[in-house]
Amino acid sequence: TIETTGFGTAEPTESWTAISNVKGHINYRHEDLESGMVLPKGTLLLSVDQGLYTLALAEADADIAGIEAEIAQLNQEAINVSALLEIEQKRLDLAETDLQRTLALLESGAVSQTVYDTQLRATLQQRLAVQNYLNQQNTFPVQLSRLNAQKDRTNTKRALALSDLDDTKIYAPFEFRVSEVSVEMYQYINPGQILFAGDGVDASDVVLQMPMQSMRRALIELPSTEGSINIS
Repeated sequence: TIETTGFGTAEPTESWTAISNVKGHINYRHEDLESGMVLPKGTLLLSVDQGLYTLALAEADADIAGIEAEIAQLNQEAINVSALLEIEQKRLDLAETDLQRTLALLESGAVSQTVYDTQLRATLQQRLAVQNYLNQQNTFPVQLSRLNAQKDRTNTKRALALSDLDDTKIYAPFEFRVSEVSVEMYQYINPGQILFAGDGVDASDVVLQMPMQSMRRALIELPSTEGSINIS
């Protein structure tokens, strides 16, 4: 075993500065969240009032429900219009047939121009009815696309509300020793505000300094020496 002596400063391998992602009043602060205290991983350290974010989530859910109801109604209207269009198209086919027959009778002198004109007006009205249903049918995809886009935007807002809701509670990501606390119970905080800081206690990094002669001797003797280097 090769032994050598040096000195250095130990620094924690992990450090953590808790920064708020939300705004609101602090309604819970762990009693041991004080400088110098060691807190286990997973400990609830701070909690911010969730009222603002539960309200935003409820509003998003209500908006989504309303949009889904509009989509369902639009889909039903599309089914109804399709059925009515089919009926009106059949009426138009009959009117077109009657118009052609009346025209033949007019040309043969069997009916008057008045009879033909009456049938022509009826056919034109039926063509207009069919065209109106076609126009209405063509608007459904546009309306549906608008509602789906609105639903997507609302789902995004809902996801943000859920994320904010999660951020109202701050847990220790690892076992750490508190080094600084910047907030108090019931204090109003804003996004980006530093709340507290701490260092992990599981491991530390040390930048070791030792005399060059000792390091040189350790490196020279290492290849031919079995065992490990014990540096202290």
